[in-house]
Amino acid sequence: MVWTTPLQDLPSSPWSGLPPFQMHQCDAIASTNSQLWHWLDQGYPHGTVLVARRQTAGRGQRGNVWQSETGGLYLSLGLRLGDLAQGGVPAQEAMRLHFGTAWGVREALGQAGVPGALKWPNDLVVAGRKLGGILLETRLRGGKIQTAVVGLGLNGSNGVPPTGISLAQVRQAQGLALESLEQVAAIVLGGLARGYDRWLNPHHSLDHLLPDYEQHLWHRGQAITVPIDGKPQIGRVVGVTTQGQLRVELADGVRCYQPGAVQLGYGSSQSRP
Repeated sequence: MVWTTPLQDLPSSPWSGLPPFQMHQCDAIASTNSQLWHWLDQGYPHGTVLVARRQTAGRGQRGNVWQSETGGLYLSLGLRLGDLAQGGVPAQEAMRLHFGTAWGVREALGQAGVPGALKWPNDLVVAGRKLGGILLETRLRGGKIQTAVVGLGLNGSNGVPPTGISLAQVRQAQGLALESLEQVAAIVLGGLARGYDRWLNPHHSLDHLLPDYEQHLWHRGQAITVPIDGKPQIGRVVGVTTQGQLRVELADGVRCYQPGAVQLGYGSSQSRP
């Protein structure tokens, strides 16, 4: 699975909430998210997209940094949310945007035949193994969101650890008609646009969006180990709060955990899609 055509040949956004994507491509960069922030500071428009063949300092949750090797899909989408409302968008809208974009990407990949799920807080998994991740970053002024960058990385044909899986492996197992990373980029961008459009819809509150997100939540209904007063206890994942916390049912009731407080592992390396 490789790049075969210029990124400018990808279809523009067909959804009403985003203008046509302004596509940019590079062979290698430290971080597509970092570059998007630089471009937004320079005045680049809403809907700007950067796709890189390789990242040398890709960013993840809680400041994690890693190299993203050639063969994967690494892209970021810049959003000027401050243009939507005078003074900006309320800060709590960030979580709804996260749920919306994660849901949109999973839906788009699912419709393309990729049997994915969402691993709290921001991973895409297939058969219990990590396919990729989504990172939403926002900048606020006066307590309101002005700009945002949605970053996404997917394993294409690059090597993966035992806990990971690539689209090339899924394609072989499922017989999918995914021949190039351009196809995958178009699918993913369509999913991001669909999730963004749903976020824009005032009728799609968190109460409407969260159940759809939780429907694809990996680990839901499964037993996990959580820390209680410094001791491990067994609980059952029941969902996610509107603030993005993991809801775990224990013997004395439901407790909520911030990202990083609970480690959710991946499935066996023997799992197959």
